[in-house]
Amino acid sequence: MKPIVFGEDVLIKSFDCLKYYLLRTEFTIDQYINHQCSINYQTFYRSIWITTLSWIAIIFLSIITFWPSNGFFLKIENFEQKFNVQRIDLSFTCLIIVLLISESTWFISLQKYLKYRYKSINFYVNYLNFDLKRQMERKNQIFYSHFVRM
Repeated sequence: MKPIVFGEDVLIKSFDCLKYYLLRTEFTIDQYINHQCSINYQTFYRSIWITTLSWIAIIFLSIITFWPSNGFFLKIENFEQKFNVQRIDLSFTCLIIVLLISESTWFISLQKYLKYRYKSINFYVNYLNFDLKRQMERKNQIFYSHFVRM
């Protein structure tokens, strides 16, 4: 089977999605290659806001779900009546789990990014920034197709 040549547009858009959704940071490939990613508010503003809002949601949903008779927040029965569902606490529990998984994935990815050992970014460094007409090896084609499907 012949190696596939991917277009620059697809790689650029997937790199932007990786930065925006997974790492929640703002940097360029050149900064990453030269180990010059700055650690300041401009780089991490998205991380700060998304992480803060996620943890507020986790705490809020946990209080509502696990301590339904609290005096501070709305009671779970109010949510069930408003949305006309039963056992919304199960949905809230699932949402808490999803948010915790999302935050742990972000934290692990951020650590790798800060140490400049993030394999997904290294993939883009190899195939985006240098020779765009170079063909991918079969192993990297499979890696890229799995990555794009996620």
